[in-house]
Amino acid sequence: GSGGTIKDGSSPKEAPSQFLCPITLVMMEDPVLCKDGSTYERSAIEAWIAKHGTSPISREPLRKDQLFPNRALKEMIERFREQKLSK
Repeated sequence: GSGGTIKDGSSPKEAPSQFLCPITLVMMEDPVLCKDGSTYERSAIEAWIAKHGTSPISREPLRKDQLFPNRALKEMIERFREQKLSK
């Protein structure tokens, strides 16, 4: 396995995997849902689309206007962060 550490304090070991962007592997702050059902950090997937024009997972064509805020996941991540801060 990879023993890499992330210096911004959002260690993948602490956060549930669904809170991590598949591109950056960091806990998302602005998660967006794609038409293939995957969720990504907005800035990461927008940069990916600008470069590749496809979904990183399904390789289907993808445009920025096909991204939608994943509000439910964002609320879960915010609650998780608040619980960590209150400890």
